[in-house]
This record gives sequence, structure tokens and C-alpha cells, in this order.
Amino acid sequence: MPVPIPLSSKLRSATEGRNDSKYPNARKEVSSKMVFIVIEAWYPAKIARLVAQKYLEVTQKYPPDRSLGEMVFGPIQRVTKDGIHVISGWECKDGKIKDSLMALGKAMLMYAEIEGYQFSMDAYVDVIEAYSMIGMKGPQ
Repeated sequence: MPVPIPLSSKLRSATEGRNDSKYPNARKEVSSKMVFIVIEAWYPAKIARLVAQKYLEVTQKYPPDRSLGEMVFGPIQRVTKDGIHVISGWECKDGKIKDSLMALGKAMLMYAEIEGYQFSMDAYVDVIEAYSMIGMKGPQ
């Protein structure tokens, strides 16, 4: 089951403190007024090599489109008794939510041919921005 990841305007990148030349795409801060797409994937450890090979194909066919947004963390993974769990997060640019979902969806559907591979894509809004959903102004 996906675990909600609270995102705020002060969210720090998972790579904070690392050498920026080694991680040139690392973001130090996530801006407010954005939508985030969190992708989670689960698969049995016995198909890890197959998934790794598919990842190389997917990233070659669908390189990141910076006109839509940027990856703010991941892909990061953990190994559990049930297999491997991978998470990545993308920050969408204003007005690019649909295009971002379509682009990421195309890439993720390439994994659909792998038996046992499951994924989800969820959209999140910044917690401060979410105050407007309940008619309140968020903290500054």
C-alpha cells in the first residue's frame, strides 16, 4: 500500500549535503505552488535484473523532459520481505500536470510487460497550498 509522503515548500532533496557535481540534478528546495507526482513500484527480487534492464531501455526512450518539471528525489529503493519497493518524486511546472502524467505514464507502462511488476502514480499538492482547499490561508 502506498505511504503518503508529506511535501512542503521546505522539503529538502534526498541528496542534500552530497557533492553537487556528482548529483547535478539534485534540488536543494522544492518551490511552493506546485503539484508533485510520486511514483511507487513494487516487484519480486527475483526479477530485479529484468527490471534493471527495462529501466535502461525506458530512460533511453523517454529521457526526462525538463519543460514539464524536474525529479526532486529518487529513484530510491528498499528491499523488504515481499520484494523491492522503489519511489521517485517529480515536481510539475505550472500548467503541465496533464502532460507530466501522460509522459510519466508512457514511460511506466513499458514495465507492464514484466510479470509481477506493479506501480502507482499519485499527484500531491504542497501542504501550504492545500490550505486553500478548506478555505484557509496557509502559514507563511
